[in-house]
Amino acid sequence: MSKINKLLALLGKEEKKPLNQLELEDKTALAESFEVGQSVFFSENADNILFPEGKYTSKDGKQILSIDTDGKIVSLEEVPEEVPEAEPTEEEEKEEYVTQQEFAILVEAVQELQQTLSGKDEEMSELKKTLAATKKELSTVKTELSSIETEEVNLNKTPTKKTGINLGAFGITPKMQGIFKQFNQI
Repeated sequence: MSKINKLLALLGKEEKKPLNQLELEDKTALAESFEVGQSVFFSENADNILFPEGKYTSKDGKQILSIDTDGKIVSLEEVPEEVPEAEPTEEEEKEEYVTQQEFAILVEAVQELQQTLSGKDEEMSELKKTLAATKKELSTVKTELSSIETEEVNLNKTPTKKTGINLGAFGITPKMQGIFKQFNQI
């Protein structure tokens, strides 16, 4: 620091550095430099006031200035320029149209698809009929089952009365009948 600057600093009259300016859409931003962490001001009635938090676009639309709650720069980003799309050449325009041969192939594929789908519609109709019949049959079985009275059977007791069923009529040999008798006695 020069002696004059030191003397002015002691007297409280420091030499003010000129602030850089950035023209924004609605105000002019002032800062020592537009780098991250620097405070940003705007001038109102000869007073420098900190910018409120937010994102501000430069007047020319090429930069976006982001400011935090303390009025400091978070970022200064360049807005990428939009590249206009090139107009298609004659060759590219020709490629957009379908030839008659390609169109015929597409029509044939659509017709095959329609036939396949109509076959599936018939199958679905048959499945729906089968499902409806099965539901009706199930409902009937439920009704029959609910009407049957259940008998309580005690499996611990052995029957005392012989039923007199001829097991030979069912293809059960006398040897097997003997095994059944032994099993019933257990």
